[in-house]
Amino acid sequence: MGTFLYSHIAAILTYIIYKKNPLVQMVYLLVAVGGFFIYVTVGFFKYIPGPYVGGYHKTIGTLLALACYYSFYVASTSDPGILTKGSLKQALKRFQFDGQMYLKGAECRSCKI
Repeated sequence: MGTFLYSHIAAILTYIIYKKNPLVQMVYLLVAVGGFFIYVTVGFFKYIPGPYVGGYHKTIGTLLALACYYSFYVASTSDPGILTKGSLKQALKRFQFDGQMYLKGAECRSCKI
């Protein structure tokens, strides 16, 4: 039972962390849209403007939320690039071995390089 459970948990974590999947994007959208929804429904009509918050916070908060949504869109639709054996030398110049995240001689679990 222990090895069965361990192998399934390891497979799920491998999928979440090392495979291409939309889970992080869905969680981000849930938090961002949910937070903005609460900000609008509660803050706009009840607390803004208030004794400590000026009316201009409606505009600034909305613009910041839109900037977050835009940066999320750009990050989600941009090409992240692919590390190949040909581009490895250039990548190694940018990312030095630090003994923590980048280990000398270690194989990447995602790209197998």
